[in-house]
Amino acid sequence: MLKIALSNRHTRQITVGLVIIGLAMPQPAFSQNIDFGDDSSEYAKDGECDDLRFTGSGMTDTILLDEDVGHDATDCRVGFNQGRLTFAGQAAVTEGIALPIQDVDFGDNSSDFAGDGECDDVRFVGAGMAESLLTDSIGKDADDCKAAYENGRLEFNALFAVPTADSPIDYGDNSADFANDGECDDIRFTGDYSDEVIYLADSIGHDANDCRAAMQSGEARWQGNEIKPNFGMDI
Repeated sequence: MLKIALSNRHTRQITVGLVIIGLAMPQPAFSQNIDFGDDSSEYAKDGECDDLRFTGSGMTDTILLDEDVGHDATDCRVGFNQGRLTFAGQAAVTEGIALPIQDVDFGDNSSDFAGDGECDDVRFVGAGMAESLLTDSIGKDADDCKAAYENGRLEFNALFAVPTADSPIDYGDNSADFANDGECDDIRFTGDYSDEVIYLADSIGHDANDCRAAMQSGEARWQGNEIKPNFGMDI
């Protein structure tokens, strides 16, 4: 049997080296470090995680809502502990801005879904939003959105904030189905190409590379703060 004798000095060096390596390695999220929240979601305890901060096979197949974040604790904790979920973090949640209501132009009520008690305008986020959203309701569901905003059930979608030198455009990520296809599919941007684009709510903030390139080339311009934007292809 081959034996290797190490001096105390060498042993200490190896031990310290291993500690440093361990500290430098990325640490996984552990269950005890995650605030799973409570079970106040309508879909809590149905065996599927409805909290969009998580990803994996333990997630529901239905549409994920911001209002379920932190409110499906049992399902998400079980899925996480079973290794069927990973924690994506708070970055997955669309942030809202509590703008003074007098600074918000809610538009009119010309949407097909106006007056149904739910806000269908993607410029807002929160518990007062409808489950299925279409971009063509921007600025067209005023009464529903204003009522929910006044009741504290909505905030202004931070992705639609007017860009400034101190707070430039947040292009988001590239998780849209049509990301990296050479065409900007985010309705916050428009250009001569827009009439050939079907703008989907799911593409808002999720086609970063294409939209950044289009803005830099001058092909696209910002329309995120326009109450009557170019809605793209008429379908």
